[in-house]
Amino acid sequence: MIIAKLFGPGFPDSLPKNEARKLQIPVLLVYGEESPKFFHSISDKLLELFPHGRKVVIPGTSHETHGDNPEVYNEEVMGFINNYE
Repeated sequence: MIIAKLFGPGFPDSLPKNEARKLQIPVLLVYGEESPKFFHSISDKLLELFPHGRKVVIPGTSHETHGDNPEVYNEEVMGFINNYE
């Protein structure tokens, strides 16, 4: 059932899409270049919902982006934070 929701036409009904679209805070979506394909799909769908969202793909990493490529991860996260200070 969960797999069908991940690979199906969208998110489960429990995700309040209208509420997510109202968020007025910056949202950073981070995943690895070698993360499973459904992470890429989920990130793209979430990015459509968050009006102040930004997506970052960390090169040469899988699910543990912060450990696999900490220099790029830290640079991206700090750049995102500094942009909103």
